[in-house]
Amino acid sequence: VLFSISKSFAYLSFKIVSYENYNKNDMNEFLEHTMVKINLMSEIEIRSLKNTFIDCMKKAKILFEKDYFAKPSKRKETPNPISKTLFESIGYTLDKYKIEDIDNNKLKLREKIYELYEDEEFILKTSVATNNPPQVRYRFSKFQELFKNVIGY
Repeated sequence: VLFSISKSFAYLSFKIVSYENYNKNDMNEFLEHTMVKINLMSEIEIRSLKNTFIDCMKKAKILFEKDYFAKPSKRKETPNPISKTLFESIGYTLDKYKIEDIDNNKLKLREKIYELYEDEEFILKTSVATNNPPQVRYRFSKFQELFKNVIGY
């Protein structure tokens, strides 16, 4: 549960502050900065964030069905755990689209995402030094480009 909270908070941090403003290789400082922002938010703003997060998880379920936010498993019978880097970057991108857009394009999106999972550079940059700002920008931009190419905006 604690790791799930950690993933959710990192996703929200990128949502609130934006990955484009992640400039230092210091996730703790980034998360602390987000906490300061959250503490200054109104109840309505916090509720809106909560609803955004829930909508994002609904979109993820539509898109992936059961194996969402996990890198493909080498052993098909044993799924990999949720990847924090995929959770952050796919979640951030899903937020930009309507549920209908995800539902109407889920097969093509899934196909393109799985193709990306076969790219050695992508796997490396989402597995090693994942808090390094260039790695962060790389993975976020990869998913945004992928969704834009499939959905059209």
